[in-house]
Amino acid sequence: MPVYKDKKTNKWFAQYNYKDANGNYRSTKSKRFDTKGEASKKLAEMMYEKKTAVSIITFDKVFSEYLEEQRTKVKPTTHMHYQALYDHIKDNLGNVVIEKLTVPRYKEFKAYLDNKVVKTIKDENGNDVDVHMSTSRKNRCHKFVKTLIRLAYDNHGIMNYVPDRVGGFVNPVEVEGEEDEEILFLTLSEFQAFLEAFKDDIVYHTLFMVLFYQGTRIGEALAFNWNDINFDEGIMRINKTYTSKVNKDYQNGTFYITKPKTRKSIRNIPIEKNTLECLKKLKDDYSEYQGFSDDWFVFGGIRPLSETSIAKKKDEAFENTGVKRITLHQFRHSCASYLFEKGAKPTAVQQYLGHSKLSTTMNIYTHLYPEDLMNIHNLG
Repeated sequence: MPVYKDKKTNKWFAQYNYKDANGNYRSTKSKRFDTKGEASKKLAEMMYEKKTAVSIITFDKVFSEYLEEQRTKVKPTTHMHYQALYDHIKDNLGNVVIEKLTVPRYKEFKAYLDNKVVKTIKDENGNDVDVHMSTSRKNRCHKFVKTLIRLAYDNHGIMNYVPDRVGGFVNPVEVEGEEDEEILFLTLSEFQAFLEAFKDDIVYHTLFMVLFYQGTRIGEALAFNWNDINFDEGIMRINKTYTSKVNKDYQNGTFYITKPKTRKSIRNIPIEKNTLECLKKLKDDYSEYQGFSDDWFVFGGIRPLSETSIAKKKDEAFENTGVKRITLHQFRHSCASYLFEKGAKPTAVQQYLGHSKLSTTMNIYTHLYPEDLMNIHNLG
């Protein structure tokens, strides 16, 4: 029986030895007591507490611990990203006790994500079409589940290998042996046709010039103020980003300006000459407003334009010009295509777009120019 007497002090203590969920032996010891009975009572309490603690360690509980640990370590927007990711997990796994997660139960969770509808859009005939979660998003959820289990082990000695045994999600096109989905982009001529929709709107005209020629993320573009544009040297400084999805606990308002996505995202890049002229004209227009200063946002003035308004304007322009529709983010792919066509090296494009890894740039390149692979033996 794990109740012992300390011969030096003549005091009794309880020592509880147990095997954790990872199969490792652990031991916890009580304080000293005057009698063996008191130590035995404490041992019973320790055994009960251990059993009870394991039974209440759910994914919801560990996620709360995770948020608290991360609160002072990451940006508010990253903190919100964790919450958004867990929202996909919570409805199915939130109340599940981590130690009791089984293979069949985790397969049920994976099926739940496979069938989850994230939004509904209209097709070309005006019919509602359900959009399901992407494979990459589902794998981020899978990875986050494993992150929470690791925290459960660190904080409570509880481990579960079921997610590793079951595995993540595989893109259906990879299972069928087909090619990956094509990355959409606009050619220079397509972009110029699209831009005709904004010939009388200097703000949106300039914004889409920046997205196409400068390859900025939409959040980076909306965070620009006039201090970030060096007209004399023709340089644009990118050192912050904008989001409208901010929890009220962090800031009173509807948008938030914070640091960029990664350290590589902080960059100074040359401004394409026509884009520079548009920026000069836009600043001249803003200068006519009372109270104008270089602290104003380039796209919006006192406050940035809303992403919803921009997306609406973009889609209307595609419909009116007949140019194929792309997303705001795919203007970055269009910029990459434009730069590659001009002969830019992948490493230069990486720095220009602020990719943290060259592999990201090269992945875009191989999607944009698959014919290069087929012509590799014809290079002279």
